[in-house]
Amino acid sequence: MSFHALAWAVRQKLPCTQKLVLLMLADRHNKDTGQCNPSHDMLADDCGLTRRSVMEQVAKLAEAGYLSIRHRVANNVSLPNQYILKLGFGVQEEVIDPDEVVNHVHGGSEPRSLGSEPRSPGVVNHVHGGSEPRSHKPGREPVKEPGREPKEKSAPPSVAPSVLVEAGFCPEVAAEFIAHKARMKAPLTARAWADHVRESQKAGWSAVDAAEKVMAKSWKGFEAKYVANERPGGGPISKQAALEARNRAVLDEIFAGAR
Repeated sequence: MSFHALAWAVRQKLPCTQKLVLLMLADRHNKDTGQCNPSHDMLADDCGLTRRSVMEQVAKLAEAGYLSIRHRVANNVSLPNQYILKLGFGVQEEVIDPDEVVNHVHGGSEPRSLGSEPRSPGVVNHVHGGSEPRSHKPGREPVKEPGREPKEKSAPPSVAPSVLVEAGFCPEVAAEFIAHKARMKAPLTARAWADHVRESQKAGWSAVDAAEKVMAKSWKGFEAKYVANERPGGGPISKQAALEARNRAVLDEIFAGAR
């Protein structure tokens, strides 16, 4: 904080909201560099205003000549603006006593009596509306950058039924197998499908027979060790085979009627 900047801000004849914003900027002024770079969100929090209102008041102060604005960008990311206060602009008076600044800011009129404790921290306390002094390190405040909020990871999508159809599945069985995997909370993702094909080949089964087995047993997935002593095709006809037989019968009827 620069006492000189804060005293200058106190002397300026401005509308209430503009003066409040100017006081907050002066409070974060770096006396060595002549700059202050709080974000709009930080200023809004200090002033008790909305972000939009702060931006409007800063623009009015710049237009009136009380400050200049430097827009900053690094790696295509917008950084908080740098504000350079024009301390030689506006009302210029003799250097005032620190007590006068405290009285201005607090709205008091009685000067501090000689021998009383220094009240410089009161400037900071009033500016921030608190009771404890707060240290300021320009440029050290964390800045929230837009678009950097963490996003929740979504579950990978299931493979399309057409992928299974290309592997020899009937469309009905393909859809049923994908739905079964979803019900078992083991979606048929691209990786799960690759595992299914690999394990079925290891067991000497087709991917279709392995899927039929998974659905019949209500398994989450297929592993070759589950069917180490079994061969595909044994027992009742599978649903895949039944559908293929039905489709062939329908085609035969169509061709017979066309003759």
